[in-house]
Parts: sequence; C-alpha cells; structure tokens
Amino acid sequence: MTKGEHTVPQASRGRIMRDPKLARKAIHFLVPLIILQSILVGFLHNPVSGQEPDVVDIGGWTRKATWALDDQVYYTSENVTFQGGGANLTLNDFWWSESNQSGFSDGSWDDYVTITPDGNLTLKDDDTNLVSNGDFGTDSDWAFLNGSGNNVISERDGAQNNAHLHHFEAAQLQWSFDRLDNIANWFWVGNAAPGFISLNTSLPHEGTGSMRVNWTPTNPDKWGGAYRIASTEWDWSAYNRLSLWLATNYTQLGLNLSLSILDVNSISWDVTRENVNGTWTEYVFDLDGFTGNLSRVKEIYITFTGVSGSVMWNVSVDYISYYRVKILEETGYANQTFTKANVTENVPGNVVLSYDVLIESRMNVVDSNLALLVSNSTSNFTWEKDLVTPPYSNHVTVDLSWLMTEAGDYDISLQLHLSVFTRLASRYSARFDNITVIVPNRNNGTYLSEPYDTLSQSLWKDITWNEGPQDPETNIS
Repeated sequence: MTKGEHTVPQASRGRIMRDPKLARKAIHFLVPLIILQSILVGFLHNPVSGQEPDVVDIGGWTRKATWALDDQVYYTSENVTFQGGGANLTLNDFWWSESNQSGFSDGSWDDYVTITPDGNLTLKDDDTNLVSNGDFGTDSDWAFLNGSGNNVISERDGAQNNAHLHHFEAAQLQWSFDRLDNIANWFWVGNAAPGFISLNTSLPHEGTGSMRVNWTPTNPDKWGGAYRIASTEWDWSAYNRLSLWLATNYTQLGLNLSLSILDVNSISWDVTRENVNGTWTEYVFDLDGFTGNLSRVKEIYITFTGVSGSVMWNVSVDYISYYRVKILEETGYANQTFTKANVTENVPGNVVLSYDVLIESRMNVVDSNLALLVSNSTSNFTWEKDLVTPPYSNHVTVDLSWLMTEAGDYDISLQLHLSVFTRLASRYSARFDNITVIVPNRNNGTYLSEPYDTLSQSLWKDITWNEGPQDPETNIS
C-alpha cells in the first residue's frame, strides 16, 4: 500500500439535515470513506495520534488526509516493512540444509554419482577404457603388421583372444657335399715336393675315412692341397654356409687354410683361415661373400700354406657339407590410435595403463626385445623385456599421468624385435591381453536435490548456496 490522500467536504450538521440532496451526497461519500478507513485499520491497526494521517483543510468544506507511510514508528504493524514511502510484506531469510544420508537419498542422481554413508556426494571413478578392444575379443581396432620377411608374425589369436607376437622356424638341414670316405674324385695340387693326398681310415671325424693332404714345405712359399672338379656343375644356391672339418699333426702357429671356389665362368672366391692346428675342428665359410653364380659352381680347392721345414706335415679333411643359416633382424607390430577427450593434471592416478603380458618361449635367438609403447607427438613411454627366461608372466600397471596430460590422439604399439643367427630350430612366443588406459578422475555426474515445500505461497528473490568443502571442478546451481 502506498501513501494516499483524500478530500472530505466539510458540511454543517444543520445543512446536511435541511438539504436532502446534500444529505444524500454526504451519505454516499461516507460509505467509501468508511471502507477506506476499515482497510487502513485492518492493515495498519490504529495510527499514532497526532502524526498520521496529516489532515489539511483545503477549503470548500473539504479536508485532505495524507498517509506518508515513511516511518514505521507511527503505525502498529505485523510482517510489514516501510521503505521508500510504501508498505510491503517483510521478506525473511530461510535456511534449508541437506547434509545427512536421509536428506540426500530423497534426491535423484545419475549412474556416476554415489552417496556415502556419512552423507557426502561423491563421483564414481570413470572406468571407461580409452583403448578399444583391449581384450582382443574381436578382429577390429588393431592393425597387425608382420616383420619385413614374415619371420616375426603379429596377429590376434582368435582361440585365446589375445595379441600373439611370435616366430618359429625349423632346423635347417645340413647336406653332405662329400663325406670323404672315398677320395676318388679328389686330386693333389701344390708346389711342395714331395706332396700327395691319401685316404686316412684311422680316427675319421665321421664315417669310415678322411682325406689326408701330405706335403714337405722346404720353404714358406711351398704349399700343398687338393681339388675337385664337377662333372657338370653344382647348384649351391639354396645354401649360405660351407663347413669342413680338419685335424693336423702341426701343433704350432702359422699353418693357414685357403678355400677357393670357381663357377662355370671362372669367377673365383678365395677365403683364408689362419693358425690351423690340433684335433678335429670345424671351419665354416660364409657363401654370401661369393660374387659368382652359386647355382653353377664348377671347382673347389682346399690348400695349406705358411709353414716350412724338411718335415712332412699332414692335414686330414673330413665331412664337407653345406647348409643355410637363418639370419633375420625383424620387428612385428600391433598398433592402435586412441583419443583422450579431456585435459588432466600431472597428478598420480589421473591416467593409468595396465595390461597382461606372457612370454611363453625363447629358443636359439641371438637377441630379442618385447615392448609396449604409448606415445603422442612429443613424448613416449616404453615398457620392454630383453633377455628373459620363459615362462614369464606379469600384470603390469603404470601411471601415465605425466605423459597424458593433454587431450588428443595417442598411439599404443606392441612390438617384438628378434635377431636370429642359427641353423637350429628357433622360436619365440609372447602374448598381450587386457590392455586398458583409464582416466578415473574425469567423470561428470549430476545430482538433483528433493523439491523444497514452502508450505505456503512464497516470494523467492535472492538464493545463495552455501556448500561445504568441495573439489574446484564441482559446480552447484
């Protein structure tokens, strides 16, 4: 109610009684005046005498009554506030507290919110795996790439549902070129005299005999040996090693072995082995060094030099063979790119990598490196195992909060690198499974409190939330 004024005609009792028209006008005016007075009395009770209303005679038998409503001391009121020349209902502050289990339980919340027994709202950890198909339940999401020669295989094992990085190659067969139980196809060669070759049946390396080369080197330039010429030609293209066994009665240093091979075009290859001495010893020659045509070998020469004297020296030659050595340097991969949507702080526990790894076998491998890498464009993390005795099994958990603070794409790579150099069977087998990268502290959850019943019609003006200690990233509205 705002301040107001009203004019009241002043009429003498005699004039009102003598003039029926004036009396009727007075009566008609008094009715609304009585109603106005009743309203004021009902709302303001009784005014303080001598203060308000302010009544002024404005002449013409009329008075003006003014209620300023400026000062509450002049009125008797209840739940009314006087301000700025008006009277309004008083607004009161009211506190509504929800801080116990029963109060929170009457609200509603999504799957990411939980209420603790002591009445606190907490966010559940986000266990969403950023790595797709980390349990290798299907063939999707991972790119598998074998080694360059397909000797290291990278694939999903559909039977065991894991990533399988492995290598196996059977032993290489060793083919006999000449067992030298018979030397009919061999001939003496040399400039030492006397010199000759003979069949030695006493204590051969294998079989029933060996070829003995005998020569007397009267000076260091004198040498002796044996050679064989193919009736047509020999095809050695499937092999990369030639082996022969030697034993000699020369026990000092200085006796050298020379091996020479010629193809049908007389392209030759000469290799020397120094300091031949003692009992049966294998000497291996790398045929990859031969620049001629290994599929058309025509001649082979085995000669000995480097010693002198009047004594006849001898060297027994046995079991000449060739074979293929497995030589590989390869890496197999399984790769995936995944995305981290939000920025996180470098706080332990913000980003966690975990996986299972099993190394089942490792045999006749020169070097091996099994690795798991997580990287982006600027940095990387590497877990690796080099020389290990199988079986090796482990569940690995690594904090990557320091690496994965930024939002964006990250690469995860499983790698197996092998070095193999053997003619024996070689094997390596490793498996990865249950690979997860989780960001547990990046969930968003929503809780809606129960509706508040004011029990009566109310006017809501300013609402202020007063909450207890909270995470800086929690919003209350």
